[in-house]
Amino acid sequence: MVVVYSKFSAGNWKIRRTHTFFLPGPCNRIDLPGFYSAGSSTAPRRSVSQYHARRRRRPASPRGWRLRRGTRGWPTSRTCGPSAPPPPSSPSIRFSSPLPSSPLLYRVSEPSTLTRLGSGCPQEEGGRRAVVLDATVFHPQGGGQPADTGVIVSASGGARFLVEDVRVKDGVVFHYGRFEDAAAGDGCGAEFTKGQSVTLEVDAERRKLNSRLHSAGHLLDSCMTNLGLHLEPGKGYHFPDGPSVEYKGVVPADQLQDKKIQLEKEANELILKGSKVLVSVFPYEEAAKLCGGALPSYISQDSTPRIVKFGDYPGCPCGGTHVADIADIGNLKVTNIRVKKGVTKVSYSINP
Repeated sequence: MVVVYSKFSAGNWKIRRTHTFFLPGPCNRIDLPGFYSAGSSTAPRRSVSQYHARRRRRPASPRGWRLRRGTRGWPTSRTCGPSAPPPPSSPSIRFSSPLPSSPLLYRVSEPSTLTRLGSGCPQEEGGRRAVVLDATVFHPQGGGQPADTGVIVSASGGARFLVEDVRVKDGVVFHYGRFEDAAAGDGCGAEFTKGQSVTLEVDAERRKLNSRLHSAGHLLDSCMTNLGLHLEPGKGYHFPDGPSVEYKGVVPADQLQDKKIQLEKEANELILKGSKVLVSVFPYEEAAKLCGGALPSYISQDSTPRIVKFGDYPGCPCGGTHVADIADIGNLKVTNIRVKKGVTKVSYSINP
């Protein structure tokens, strides 16, 4: 039996709850509704390997790709832009058996317990350590969105692991960082043991900003359509240092300035009006209906996709974090629209 006390920040809310789970063994993962269990064959994360296979086959790009309209956000696995930290190489962590995929619990707001840790000191270039949990509330970098940061605290409170970066590899989420007091014990994170309960605390302000930026990118898609610009989305970059979205197709040069003004006006009118943002996992058929009748071909029909829907607009598959209401995006400014080599790039910013 493992009793989990969960206290973490997620966007605009904080969750404090206690859960009790009965585990058949110290290394078995908790069977959470809607996610992988040891024998599950149908789960939202089932097609994650397909997403990463697409990324491996795709040529390297300085910014991540959006495949088609409705495919924004992680786990379509857009790579980070040049101004973001480069992805780390494979961590030199020694596990006695292959690791299972890590359910992303920020998708449904549930707690997590630590069930596996590499033998010795898991190391990464630069001295970074990686902690792997049976599940996580941290958003890994991907889909044009930066990683969450925060802290992982042992049940006793004696060990605090500062999470500085989060990446996903083959469905396994690696939390990179350092222990707050490296001098304690042997400095190798011995305070964390298999099956131990831990508390995950996400940096709420960083999560909120990332969510606003990501939602703003989705909103601009709808605004483009409202203005009669039916262009196919290409790349998306939702980092604070210069967010932008790109579209395959061009806006006539003599219309760029007018469209820039109209796009900003349309976006802020929708933000001022406000509308609830629906984020949930659905059976495949229901998800397809919410997305206008069809889903991208790479999404398995046996899966239960996570859909993000803004008001009355069609939804789209997305694994990123978003605001609860369009109004939470705040004032949006379209800073530039430019066309180059058949691609229209819309740069934007939001008030802090």
